[in-house]
Amino acid sequence: MSTLELGAPSIRAVSRGAIVRRAVGLIELLYKLWANRQAFDHLCEFSDIELQDIGLKRDDLLVAKTLGRNPTRFLGDIVKGRTQ
Repeated sequence: MSTLELGAPSIRAVSRGAIVRRAVGLIELLYKLWANRQAFDHLCEFSDIELQDIGLKRDDLLVAKTLGRNPTRFLGDIVKGRTQ
């Protein structure tokens, strides 16, 4: 048995572990995106008074919906900017 043969299984194990970590990371990301979309949809059901209580306006939701980025992060940034 050569040194190369001994090293090959550990390289495969590392590669397999890296693949699993990436897959788990992707699943976590997809879940987070789904959960954020659910939270945003729930915010859209709020009345204008309820939105005002948490520092948002109906127009903020409309703008956030048209953006290509995470709408909940965008809304959080708006609220932080208004409270500072």
